[in-house]
Amino acid sequence: MKRPLRVSSALLLAALLVTACATAPPGPPPPSAPAGESEPKPAPAAPTERPTYIVKADKTQLRDDPTTKAAVLARLSKNTRVTGMKEKDGWVFVRLEDNRVGWIRADLLRREAP
Repeated sequence: MKRPLRVSSALLLAALLVTACATAPPGPPPPSAPAGESEPKPAPAAPTERPTYIVKADKTQLRDDPTTKAAVLARLSKNTRVTGMKEKDGWVFVRLEDNRVGWIRADLLRREAP
């Protein structure tokens, strides 16, 4: 009868060891803010509004580069609305409503009021 008792004791000891090794002690609690103080929340990023331009001249050319020698990508009619992306040396890089992009001389555009 002693033999089954040893097996039961060995199984109990093994079960205790597995349980003790499988559960880790809890980590330290997170630091708490002093009473009445809370962490400041970052301000939400403002959406980047891109300026809208209206083509002032008839048959304005959308170009591949900011120079009159660059390839013409499209010809735009007067009052065509475009979105300005950036400006460089008197030219505006624009996006058309159909998502084509290119350069137009700034003096051929009128910035639309926001």
